[in-house]
Amino acid sequence: MAFGDTSQDQALRDAWNAFCDELKRSADDLFRDPIRVTSPTERAEAFRYLTQAVAQGFLWHVENETMPEHPWLLGLFNPVKKQAGDKSMSRDYGAYVDGRRDYRIVGQRGGAPWIALTALRRPDPSDPLSSAATWNEPWALVLDSEPLLGPDIVVEPDGNFEIVCSRQRPPNARNWLRITDETNHIRVRQLFDDWNREEPMSIHIERIGGEAGEAPPPLLAPEQMIFALRKAANFVRKSTSAWGPPPLEGRIENDMRNMPVPPSRIGGIDANPGGVMAVTWWALAPDEALVLEFTPVPSLMWSIELENVWWVTADYRWRLVEVTGAQAALEGDGRCRVVVAQNDPGVPNWLDTAGFPEGWVRYRGMLSQDMRGPEWTSRVVKLDALMESLPPGSRKIGPAERKAQIAERVAGVRKRYRD
Repeated sequence: MAFGDTSQDQALRDAWNAFCDELKRSADDLFRDPIRVTSPTERAEAFRYLTQAVAQGFLWHVENETMPEHPWLLGLFNPVKKQAGDKSMSRDYGAYVDGRRDYRIVGQRGGAPWIALTALRRPDPSDPLSSAATWNEPWALVLDSEPLLGPDIVVEPDGNFEIVCSRQRPPNARNWLRITDETNHIRVRQLFDDWNREEPMSIHIERIGGEAGEAPPPLLAPEQMIFALRKAANFVRKSTSAWGPPPLEGRIENDMRNMPVPPSRIGGIDANPGGVMAVTWWALAPDEALVLEFTPVPSLMWSIELENVWWVTADYRWRLVEVTGAQAALEGDGRCRVVVAQNDPGVPNWLDTAGFPEGWVRYRGMLSQDMRGPEWTSRVVKLDALMESLPPGSRKIGPAERKAQIAERVAGVRKRYRD
């Protein structure tokens, strides 16, 4: 078929060209201030981030949002698809839905200590407390009802469960997630503590009345594709404009601090419910190390993760970028010492910068006692002086132990991402 053979050829080509133009502008954002780049490799990694954003934009808005009658739980992140503080200890899913319909989520519970399900909608632009509108969808979506948390989910003796998502609770529903006419997305989160022992859940979603074997979805109409391309372009552009370093003025570097716990409210940001957080912007020279020390607060689980300038982890299939409570090696006095450095510091709890010069360090504590974070000490030292700066008897690790540690993490990632 030649151009002009259908009445929508011009409109479709214009939509594609507009997407490509926005993609060029997104690439220009990679060079904006105050991003500090010290090598061509870092710049290449920024373009890797952009390619992943393009892939995610198409997956969410062409392949997922266009089929709410036939929903499919799409993995939010994986080792080659990252954004928005992706969490290397998670396995999360999302599906676009039509809140006027009823849905059923069916699965095998697995062993993740923390799971949470949320019904989401687009933010109200007039809400002064909603900063999510500056982000890209689906991360910009806000809570539309109370979350359904793991401890409240009824699981059968064989590990199976069923959750009904509807506006009214059916009398026989053992598990129910409330949705409204405005609900357009359902998200499922699971967080892992012991990556090598905890099984990921097996889960799927279906529209009640649209189960497998019913009529398949129709082919995309031209107007659907045009709208989806516009949404995908916006996703990519905000991937580079909304996510990145904080302003230089007032930036706090290398000083871990607990964040206020945001109230879980309808219309609020879809942060992990039940969690507390601490953050700092780390900025280190290749010969420096950031030493973070804290006494863990009793929690269901906790983790501390390293991200780069784009809020994404380094390749956690092969690098140590996160420490969970189950993985952490504590000192004799019960304190945890985590060292952020480009090269192996010789201590068990190493967060590998992968050659990046700056980014976020992020602590998450789930169901922490009294909803509080740890008390932190933070200091920057020269890497070659690290060992002499540590107290006598501090835990150390050699090359053979490090190799085994990384191999164990790799096995845990493979266990979670069998697909």
